[in-house]
Amino acid sequence: MRKCRIYDKQFKIIRDVKYIDYRNKEVMYYTDEIEGNEKWSNLDIVRGFDEVNIMWSTGLKDKNGVEIYEGDILVDYNGYEAQYNKVKWSDKYCTWMIEGDFDIEFLRDFARHCSFEVIGNIYENSELLDEVEE
Repeated sequence: MRKCRIYDKQFKIIRDVKYIDYRNKEVMYYTDEIEGNEKWSNLDIVRGFDEVNIMWSTGLKDKNGVEIYEGDILVDYNGYEAQYNKVKWSDKYCTWMIEGDFDIEFLRDFARHCSFEVIGNIYENSELLDEVEE
């Protein structure tokens, strides 16, 4: 089974998915606490597909052993210069791609000699997108 997590647009949090109901177009995730609000602690939350962004696992890990997901922002320190890239799926090539300082490349090509580090994601760390798009 493929692994994924979601970004809840309302609560602005990322959580692991417990299950996906494709028939009703819903996902369920567990929340331990949302911004200190006890009302929303220790609950299973159900959201419609339109209320979340689903982030699929690439099946790869960064240099620190952190799993890489769609939408993650990766940094590679090539010499003294940091190179920023975001992870996305390519329907055209049916594979994971990185887009940024390397233009667009296959993620699997870099995974063999992985020096990438996950430093955030496009939903919670939008300020890092400026680095990717420069």
